[in-house]
Amino acid sequence: MAFTVTAPVDPKSLRADKFYPNVIVSSGPYRLTTYLPHQRYELTANPNYYGTPPKMSRVTIVRYSTAVDLKLAMQTGLIDVAYRSLLPEDFAAFQANAAVKTLAGESPVIRYLVFNMCSTADFALLKCPRTTVFSDANGAIIRKALAYASNRTDIATSAYKGTVSPLYSLIPEGMFAHEDVFKTVYGATPNLARAQQLLTQAGYSSSAKLSITLWYTPSHYGDPEIFVAQALKRAWEATGMVAVTLDLKEWTDYKAAWRGGQFDVFPSGTGTTTTRWTG
Repeated sequence: MAFTVTAPVDPKSLRADKFYPNVIVSSGPYRLTTYLPHQRYELTANPNYYGTPPKMSRVTIVRYSTAVDLKLAMQTGLIDVAYRSLLPEDFAAFQANAAVKTLAGESPVIRYLVFNMCSTADFALLKCPRTTVFSDANGAIIRKALAYASNRTDIATSAYKGTVSPLYSLIPEGMFAHEDVFKTVYGATPNLARAQQLLTQAGYSSSAKLSITLWYTPSHYGDPEIFVAQALKRAWEATGMVAVTLDLKEWTDYKAAWRGGQFDVFPSGTGTTTTRWTG
């Protein structure tokens, strides 16, 4: 399978008793015959492919700008296969449709939270634009408190309608070295008592709450992103000691803002749309 770092290579072009050539010619089962960027791609069977010929002589890949357009194309028979990018509720509807075959498996795409940890020392050396509540010793306590309060299951069910599963590692399930390390440390479910204890230690209370602005981007990671942000807000505010304000930027501005250190905390990920959620 071709990927960003791999390509189909005829095994006859490599020998065990010789060094790899500097230039490797890849040759897969299909040739790209039509290329319209971000619109349409035509693949035709490669007559010179070294392996078993593909079952289909031609494959057309169409990119849709919205999940709604993709759903309609599938419903009307305009396309035969929809890959990723469907809204969770639409995927669930196709699962319930006996005329449609749905496949789901472990995903290499994950989501996680990023905290701005610009320390006082780094700020003094002009290495970052400003300090945040998540930096220095007190910041570590606050980050742990939010980790204890976070509810991955709520994100999976309320935002993604059960089409994803909670993740307790930065390594996706099914990949080498995956372990549920966060489940061991923080538990499988929210521990509000422990979160409140840590927030108290950091100097916060129900009358002097920790104020956080949680930024998100509404389209790059799919339409459910607003519900992800709302689930995080619910979980953290359930401590009674945190007040969360939600704000958003579109993807281009979002990237520029996080790189410029404008966000205190924000969701990011290894890819778009369907995913697994860690914290």
